Amino acid sequence: MAASDIVLIASAVESNISVWDLNLGTELGSFKTSSSGRGGLTLVGDDHFAASQLQKGGAIFSWTWQKNGIEHKSYPVEQITPLASSPDGNLIAGGGASGRLYLWEVSTGKLLRSWPGHYKTVTCLTFSDDGSLLFSGGEDGIVSVWPLVKVLSGADLSGDASQRPLYSWSEHTLPVTGLWTGAGGASAVLLSSSLDHTVKIWSVALGSLLRSVVFPTALYSITADSAEYFLYAGGSDGRIFALSLQGSGSFDDETGADGVLMGHSLAVTSLAVSSDGATLVSGSEDGTARAWDVNGRQQLRTLQHGKGPVTNVLVLLKPPNLFSADNRKRPLHPFAALRKYPGADQTTPGDSPWEGPLVILPGSEPRPEAGSYGTRALARLAASMQQNQALVTAHEERSRLLSQVEESNRKAAEWQALHKELYMFAVNDLIDKKDKEPGVG
Repeated sequence: MAASDIVLIASAVESNISVWDLNLGTELGSFKTSSSGRGGLTLVGDDHFAASQLQKGGAIFSWTWQKNGIEHKSYPVEQITPLASSPDGNLIAGGGASGRLYLWEVSTGKLLRSWPGHYKTVTCLTFSDDGSLLFSGGEDGIVSVWPLVKVLSGADLSGDASQRPLYSWSEHTLPVTGLWTGAGGASAVLLSSSLDHTVKIWSVALGSLLRSVVFPTALYSITADSAEYFLYAGGSDGRIFALSLQGSGSFDDETGADGVLMGHSLAVTSLAVSSDGATLVSGSEDGTARAWDVNGRQQLRTLQHGKGPVTNVLVLLKPPNLFSADNRKRPLHPFAALRKYPGADQTTPGDSPWEGPLVILPGSEPRPEAGSYGTRALARLAASMQQNQALVTAHEERSRLLSQVEESNRKAAEWQALHKELYMFAVNDLIDKKDKEPGVG
């Protein structure tokens, strides 16, 4: 267990977000005040975190680590439940009850894009580890993959006419409840859990389903260790299932869980793994969070949240400025209130009709190692897509040439057969003429 890990615990009812030392099991403090649904709590870069609100008119609240009071209150156009932040902390994505997806720029609060992503409520969101892809799941049972290079390049800010997912998988038969993606960007593995009792393992590079595993109960949450040895699925009956990702299961495996963690009395709504991969943290509708030794499959301790069902647990390295003003001289990454409307529809004073998504000029990035929008990752994805298109074109050209060769060979065979027929006709004709000559025979 990493000694510097802390746990954030949030509930669906209005209460504080509590902070716990994972190693000692002691409460370090709390942030006021929140009521977030499943998947509604996200880290935003190194300096902030945000939570969507089931109450407060569907607001999104944000905090800094230095103080426990709310920093910003944002009010989107509709109720947002799942939230996700890009790895560099430059973007926040939200999913609406209508099925729409929203993408904000953190530093300015601008709504860069909103577009219809699902037929029903969006239930879960996550970014790829390089920030180039956004994954979404919904009550419609669909898992979609959105390349940000395409999302951000559309001319229409609403995105209605232009946004199409790279992939849209509909193999789940009931609502998707959780998503987790590993390392590798566009070549990563994606896990999805569902109320249909299955975890599905997807190849993002191939755009296809690798494996589907059936469990004995509906699933509410999913995660895996960073080494991608084991996945952990939270069940509606309070059980947590551990399953090896190194196995060679068939497409429709019956469950062969390598271990079952039992302790919660109600549905397991959220799962997270410590930075060293040795400890699993779970949150449940029974109002508790629990820490588990993943090797021994034993419960280490219970973190009593105290009020209402736990909907979110996050594990992270303890920020150096947690509840402290000592580091306030260090500039924080900017976080503005998230706007309700894009462009000219914005009602904030000072906005102009020509304002739109931020354009990043070469050399203007404040932190070269982490470009806005994950520019290096997006460039790699664009280059990969161009390379794939070139390979497709080359394959089509090869197929065309092979068809031409086959046609030429067929015609050559026809000419050879005709030549043989003419040759035999000429030979037979010559023999007939010799037979008819006087004196022959």
